[in-house]
Amino acid sequence: MLITLLTSFSSNFAERSDFTLKHEIDSLKILVDNCPTDTCKFAILTHFYWKISSSEVPKANEIGLWAFDVIKFSSNLKARSDGYDIMGNIFKTEKKYDSADVFYTKALDISKATC
Repeated sequence: MLITLLTSFSSNFAERSDFTLKHEIDSLKILVDNCPTDTCKFAILTHFYWKISSSEVPKANEIGLWAFDVIKFSSNLKARSDGYDIMGNIFKTEKKYDSADVFYTKALDISKATC
């Protein structure tokens, strides 16, 4: 009985999850389009990236690339450092560890400049 209930819940959750994810991405685009600054856009994208980074890796990586593109030339060094950290995480999930290391190191270098 319990196994049947858990199986039913899991499949229902997966269906709702797909719908919810599409709805959240549509809402995300609207929010980002209405943000006046790169740091505002980045904050929204970063939040959503970390929210789904372990469960929806391909979609998270797409959003992470978008976030990095928004912030890579920002004068806000803290946000730019976070962008490089996200890129390091993306490369790590793709098992491209040398590239991940390059981006993590750049994130640390930028972060040290903010101190």
